[in-house]
Amino acid sequence: MGQSFYTCDSCGSAMGDYSHEIEFCDCGKIFCQDCASEVGYRDEDYYKEETGEYHESTCIYCRLETIDDNELLDFALAKIGVEKEVFRDICINTKKSK
Repeated sequence: MGQSFYTCDSCGSAMGDYSHEIEFCDCGKIFCQDCASEVGYRDEDYYKEETGEYHESTCIYCRLETIDDNELLDFALAKIGVEKEVFRDICINTKKSK
């Protein structure tokens, strides 16, 4: 039986699946013990009235108290009407020209 490794969605640290330091949120995000308190991870019963969903483990992301940087970037680019790949190319070309 092998060991799987997970990456904390907050700080990026790697953790083995036999570690007691891993917190799995119902939304799919994974946190190390240190980051779990920073992201408001709760291992408790939680009912979301808007969607009618029941959760046992929640964090600030699935409770929609904040969004991660990728979601924020996607939202901003959609608002200004620029595709992510185009914006990435603009950024790379700008850095190359400096």
